[in-house]
Amino acid sequence: MVCVARALVLLSLLVVFGCDEGSAPRAIDGVLDLRGREFDDRSVLSLQGGWTFYWEKLIEPGDHAKPDGVLPIGRWNGQELGDGRELGGHGFATYRLIVHLPDDPRQYALDAAPVLDATKLLVSRPDGTLLAGPLRAGTVGTTRETSRGTPRNAIVSFTAGGTVLLTFQVSNFEHARGGSGPAPVLGAVETIGARERHRRMADFFVLGLLILVGVQQLVQFALNRADRASLWFALVCLVIAARVFILGRYPADEVSGFWTVTSLRLEYLTGYLGAPLIALFVRAVFPTYVHPLPVYVLCAAGLVFTASLALPPPIFTLLQSPFQMLIFAALAFAVVSLTRAVIGTRDVSSVLVLVGFVLLALAVAWDVLRVRRAVQPLFGTTQYGLSGFVLCQSTVLALLNRRRSRELEQRNREVQLLNEELREQIANRSHELSHALALMASPNPAARTLDPGTVLAEKYRIGGLLGEGGMGKVYRAERLADGRSVAIKLVRGGNPKTLARFAREAELVARIDHPNVVSVLDFGITDQAVLFLVLELVEGNSLEHAHDRFGDLRWAVPMVAQLAKAIETIHLLGVVHRDIKPGNVLVAGDVLKLTDFGVAHVERPADPERAEAKTVELGMRADHEQTATVNPDPNLTKVGVVIGSPLYMAPELSQGADHATPRSDLFSFGIVAYEMLGGKRPFDRPVAKAFLKGRPAPDPPVPLATLAPGLPADVAAVIDDCLQLDPGARPDAATVARIFGDQTMWLKLV
Repeated sequence: MVCVARALVLLSLLVVFGCDEGSAPRAIDGVLDLRGREFDDRSVLSLQGGWTFYWEKLIEPGDHAKPDGVLPIGRWNGQELGDGRELGGHGFATYRLIVHLPDDPRQYALDAAPVLDATKLLVSRPDGTLLAGPLRAGTVGTTRETSRGTPRNAIVSFTAGGTVLLTFQVSNFEHARGGSGPAPVLGAVETIGARERHRRMADFFVLGLLILVGVQQLVQFALNRADRASLWFALVCLVIAARVFILGRYPADEVSGFWTVTSLRLEYLTGYLGAPLIALFVRAVFPTYVHPLPVYVLCAAGLVFTASLALPPPIFTLLQSPFQMLIFAALAFAVVSLTRAVIGTRDVSSVLVLVGFVLLALAVAWDVLRVRRAVQPLFGTTQYGLSGFVLCQSTVLALLNRRRSRELEQRNREVQLLNEELREQIANRSHELSHALALMASPNPAARTLDPGTVLAEKYRIGGLLGEGGMGKVYRAERLADGRSVAIKLVRGGNPKTLARFAREAELVARIDHPNVVSVLDFGITDQAVLFLVLELVEGNSLEHAHDRFGDLRWAVPMVAQLAKAIETIHLLGVVHRDIKPGNVLVAGDVLKLTDFGVAHVERPADPERAEAKTVELGMRADHEQTATVNPDPNLTKVGVVIGSPLYMAPELSQGADHATPRSDLFSFGIVAYEMLGGKRPFDRPVAKAFLKGRPAPDPPVPLATLAPGLPADVAAVIDDCLQLDPGARPDAATVARIFGDQTMWLKLV
């Protein structure tokens, strides 16, 4: 927020500085007295103030005519003449200004800023004797057919002292804005020449910077097609480079016949394409904090405005103001989103993106105000703003690439460790198995307890006890190879069926690689024939310890969205969890992890061991009061076995574990989500237990929208659908994950 405040203050200062003429002399009633002003080698003067104005007359220096009013050079549409007439955008006119220069003759120069109108500037004595000119930009005419502008840079020099007359003819029949550009700038020849050289140097510095960075980022994208941020930023740089080149009016200086309409279309095209590309870039860098909907809206608007360029200039130039309003709204949204990213990530890359974007916003805002002639041109403002933006974003991408390189190195090290572990496992497997079979015949309970400091399998140093359940104990441990903290789960007892189920859990969880599912790192057997499972250590508590946050939508909606994504992932792998409840969901900060696949099974229609997979019962069972489990028969299956937690169990599971389907998980998910979002459970008593005992089904739950009116209707409806007693009426996990994925970021912004 400090960056945003400073940027707004800077913009205010720029506006004040650009609009305030201070002590600079101004023309009054067509006369500008400069007899007391010394033009040194650095000072220039913008010829502001009232010029005598002749509407629909092309007055030459020696002509005499009655003026229609006194107006400043610039936009004339909406201005009133002396007789009360209001001017429109299209037409032609002549401006005149008498300038009293110091008596000593010297060389002066007039710099007429690049304009899109047809202009003709003449410098003469009051009697009409021509001193310089005519300085032409296009052909001034009295009709659309005879008038043709060209956007070009124009400087005229003359030697004079005393009184001179400036005659400035303008015609415009193309642009809806009307009128001429900024007032000419007067100064010494050397000063005006140096000023023009500096302007060109600044432009070409920015052009070179943009093109080099753009090409470099294109190469970066070619090497890594997944890096969309580099692609969007490369296109942003190249489009802005084209815009700087067009706005500098360089094509008209180099290419004869480069007329106003062509320049207008190219100028507008670069603006219409640049805004969506910048939005796509920011979205690619911070997808979590920049909602996609405004980005899509801006892209669609850019396409619509681009298509409007096929219309005649008097029509498509009218759309400039709506697009500028859209740009300002997009800039405000982007600054707010990036400020949230800075607060949320507290990372130097997000700060740099915000600083660069504020610089860009200042440059764009100043450019818009300059084009609308609300401020006077301030040398270098746009160039410096764009340079700062490009340098900041290039630094961000460099930091991101460096971070990715480090992550890749870390992953490579982890892969090397895994390969080493695999080789060790293969080398020692035969010895371990033979030794384990001998010890399993007479299990030693003391061997199932590990003291702190014990080194397990020569790879893990045991820390404290984390928990204990029906099948074994869980310890905190340190992986000796890299110092990583892990959780080690040991199975209790030497029953072959228990060991088989434990191994089955390792097989199931090892197949799942998702940030919202606790991952398996290793599996093995100790010298005392105790099976152990090494899991990712989650520094947090289960949802059972977060009841005080149930009903808080800002916290609950992202959590439920992550749980839905985890369930979608395991279902895609054919895994049905069968025991989704708060106790099996871990929360660490703003990250949720699904764990405990103790009663999970895999749907494998073609697998001859499908019967075995259907009722595998794994994991720890510390909550016996809420968990109903029955040991399976010798084939690890038994029709009618009830597996799971009754409070969260789907009604069809009352007929046996073999009736479990992915839609059963969705029922359990619905109860958990309803409780987290609405703050209370949907049913007064376990539904599955009522079905098991032949009792009537509980009353339907109160619609979630009633308990959580802040939820979008489709989010509340999909949770209600998950609680349908008929499995076929429930949605699948992919549908639920998609709906939550569409709404999560919107809800964060509410």
